[in-house]
Amino acid sequence: RIFQTEQPALAATLARWSGPSPAARWKRQMAKLKWLVCRHGEELTEPRFVAAVKQLGFGPDVAHSLFSSLDIERKGWITQDDLVALRTYGGVATAQEMAAFRRFLLSRFPTLADAFKALDGDDSGEIDSNEFVSGCMDLGFHGNSRGIFVCLDSVQRDGVISLEEFVGLDLFSSVYALEVVEKLRDHLVASFGSLRTAFRRMDSRGMGAMYKKDFGAALERLGFQCSQADLDICWRFFDESCAGAVTVADLMAVEQFSSVKFLADLHNLREFLQCKFGSLSAAFDAMDVQGAPEEERENHKWKMNTSEPDRLLDF
Repeated sequence: RIFQTEQPALAATLARWSGPSPAARWKRQMAKLKWLVCRHGEELTEPRFVAAVKQLGFGPDVAHSLFSSLDIERKGWITQDDLVALRTYGGVATAQEMAAFRRFLLSRFPTLADAFKALDGDDSGEIDSNEFVSGCMDLGFHGNSRGIFVCLDSVQRDGVISLEEFVGLDLFSSVYALEVVEKLRDHLVASFGSLRTAFRRMDSRGMGAMYKKDFGAALERLGFQCSQADLDICWRFFDESCAGAVTVADLMAVEQFSSVKFLADLHNLREFLQCKFGSLSAAFDAMDVQGAPEEERENHKWKMNTSEPDRLLDF
């Protein structure tokens, strides 16, 4: 009602953006918030933001979440500059965007640690949002750098990225790999009823195994459209043993796999380890018994006979 009476042009824009997709909803919210900040002055603190957004029909939980997404530097307020930056902000980055950014960096640097050093212009060991965005531009990356920063800062949420957070790109890339593999599996099952039947159709030579070239040609022949990068992802996933060939058993391994359940298990494991050891680094040190003295290894073996590890399996 507010927009229809005071911002007719904006209301028309919101109508064009209406739709069920998260991206469309995000754009509608951002357009509303841009108008809101302009209405409330130069700086908008979180309490004022939440109170004002409630007038637009948003609940407090949504309002706090939106404020956190906008205040990526954790200043405690947002300005019009924060919203102007949204012109190049495609929302929180997707797993595909994170994986593409990782490939971009590794095509230019030997490791992610080397890429981090290049982006860390002041050599402080931390990268803020402005440093990250400008550094990405200097490297020639023109993707959703702001959305990528928000994802990398999603754990500490302190407005800067450390090296430990930065190498989380590996995990995001793995998440995308799971999405690609599940997409392929669902396509094959929808087309042929089962993965076993799909493999027989793919194995045109009848050898019981496919090499990478045959695998790619079979997917193209069966109508599965994907990039070369996604094809490489699928191949590495199925050829887990690096044997250079994929069998029906390799394909069947993903029949019941659920990335949603896997990510939930991963989240629960992280929470468990942080609660038990205080940090993931401390948990790693506790599990790394290979270099420990003999008596510590024996003590660890005794602990492993307790019910503690079973709790990990029960997630």
